[in-house]
Amino acid sequence: MVEISGLPVVAFNEDETMDLRFILPFEIDPEKAPWDQLNITISPEAGIVTPPDKGEVVFQFQSEVELDYKTSNLIILYQEDFEFAELRVDNAYVTHYATYTVQYTNGAQELKPGQRIFLETTSSINFPQSIVTKKVWVNGVWPNYIEYDNGLFTIELAESILPHEEILIHFGEDFGITNPETSEHIYFIIRHEAEPKAYLTNNIEIKMFDTYIRNISLYYDSSDKNVAYFLVSIHFSSRDLPITDEEIELDLGLGEEPYKSTTTALTYQSFILFDIPALPGTYTLTFSWKDNSISKEYKIPELN
Repeated sequence: MVEISGLPVVAFNEDETMDLRFILPFEIDPEKAPWDQLNITISPEAGIVTPPDKGEVVFQFQSEVELDYKTSNLIILYQEDFEFAELRVDNAYVTHYATYTVQYTNGAQELKPGQRIFLETTSSINFPQSIVTKKVWVNGVWPNYIEYDNGLFTIELAESILPHEEILIHFGEDFGITNPETSEHIYFIIRHEAEPKAYLTNNIEIKMFDTYIRNISLYYDSSDKNVAYFLVSIHFSSRDLPITDEEIELDLGLGEEPYKSTTTALTYQSFILFDIPALPGTYTLTFSWKDNSISKEYKIPELN
């Protein structure tokens, strides 16, 4: 990290925007490390104060050699003190699909049908490109609609929520939220149209998941090349290892009934499935045990 002493040059514009100009005493070449990605951090000692009024803020970036502006994500400034909400994530491991639930108590104002609730996050959660309203519930009821744009969910209510009533917003697993790709803490900020109060959820740590599908091998019957037996090897972390007689399920993704069994020993890490139809294509294998599930894509090749 390179530090620059001194303050940026500040200019106030007629349209009430503000320019910050950084004068660099060195050359930046994007073809050379560490300049392939430029991070600018302004320390509190610089004396820049957040505006006193709530509102929406964006930053635009421009350099003297690259005049096209790059625009940041939208930042919402809040004026009120936060009240707290509860965030629950049922499968808090990196890259996994998960259900997300936010619960908090409404304030003193009634929320009426057609009014909106806003959920904002700056975390690197991966949300589906296609939003399906009927896979989200607010107090057990589908909303009129739900939109997502750049870290901000907008939910229009179908039914009223009374003052001081509990609000439960639930995103089911089939909604398609995927946890961040690296370990981090995630949270949401909630507000709605009936009052200016904002709610901040607790942090949830998304953890690395060190149990994985090590290998998927298939071997063909010598008399029928459309039938094979599969050897599936699982690498378990010590905390995830199934105990004796614990139920497991193995689904090859081929449209067959999943293989279900119980483990017989603590070191049970390989499974053999016989006489399985093996048509060429790309499939997803899913292995489930305890409250966990891991998946891996694999291919069945064309045979000459």
